[in-house]
Amino acid sequence: MIDGVEQLFNKVIESVHCAGDELEFIFTDKTKYVISDHAQQCCEKRYMNTDDCLSNFHGAKFVNATIEDGPRPKVPEAEQYIDYGDVDSQFLIVTTTKGQFTVVNYNEHNGYYGGFDVVLREIK
Repeated sequence: MIDGVEQLFNKVIESVHCAGDELEFIFTDKTKYVISDHAQQCCEKRYMNTDDCLSNFHGAKFVNATIEDGPRPKVPEAEQYIDYGDVDSQFLIVTTTKGQFTVVNYNEHNGYYGGFDVVLREIK
């Protein structure tokens, strides 16, 4: 579990969106929280992506968020969008009263760096 995530339990999601390297929640009580990976080091590129339609979760209550290690994606060296040689992935699974959605954290690195540090922070 992500440290501090229990403070989001039962909050009603007004909006949620994934952009760049952050998953942003705005709740109906007007609080705003971001979940992101803070382990950035030299020679890395970190980003998040989801195929789920996050607008389906507007109005749902936040239940939980968990992390699961993902497989190491096989990336052909010819792919132009890969800046570094290795890619790691980790799943952020968010559970709401309307079901679950998954956001994948990616870390492209040169082989010397890796790992994840997914954290929750409030935006004031």
